[in-house]
Amino acid sequence: MQLNKLPFPDTHSFSNFFLDYIQQKVTIKPFYNRFPLIENFKPQLTEKATSFPSAHRKTLTDALVKQYKTIDVSESVKKNISSLSSAKTYTVTTGHQLNIFTGPLYFIYKIVTVINACKELKKSYPEYEFV
Repeated sequence: MQLNKLPFPDTHSFSNFFLDYIQQKVTIKPFYNRFPLIENFKPQLTEKATSFPSAHRKTLTDALVKQYKTIDVSESVKKNISSLSSAKTYTVTTGHQLNIFTGPLYFIYKIVTVINACKELKKSYPEYEFV
């Protein structure tokens, strides 16, 4: 199978702001703290460690346990919920735009992308958990 890659600008589907962001142009640096590269996550983890107190973690895990109480969930879901009580656990989230590109399939793609990001972060930072 032959693979052809099309650069983002050639698709004419993205704003100049987005294109500047993925090219990490210095002109938009004031609008974000760190570019999402694996090596930039260590300072991000250090920064976030001080901004989410254990009381908030307890509230979060208690609420999730209550919400999932009547649902038959896998062991991995239980483990992920439980791990949220640890100061060494971080969540990785994404927004979703169900009506662009492939519609609902794009939503699935973004979920898979976040799961893969968690796996890569775990490889790079094995002392932490990523949910």
